[in-house]
Amino acid sequence: MMTAKSTVGETYSLSGPRTYTFEQLLHMTEALTLKKLRGPNFPKPLLAAMSRMWDLVWWPTLSPDEVTRRFISDLPKRAGELGFKELGIEPDVIEDVAIQYLRRYRGS
Repeated sequence: MMTAKSTVGETYSLSGPRTYTFEQLLHMTEALTLKKLRGPNFPKPLLAAMSRMWDLVWWPTLSPDEVTRRFISDLPKRAGELGFKELGIEPDVIEDVAIQYLRRYRGS
């Protein structure tokens, strides 16, 4: 793909076959790990302020950049945009492969 002449100068939208909400992904993770995910859900401005304070400590914490990235919404592919199909790739559906990655976190 990196050296193919057909991909030079093109922009690709690499969204999957389905669009999920955060809540749908959270429920899927809870179902596959057999664990209730805990923790507060802070609004972005509060989390950003807290991360700036945590940035002052020496141990690894949530950084301000990570807060920004967590709130980025990926847009689904629009008509006319190039995607996986044009690259000859068939993306997996997350329901089919999630258990492979989440199995190790299963509770008893």
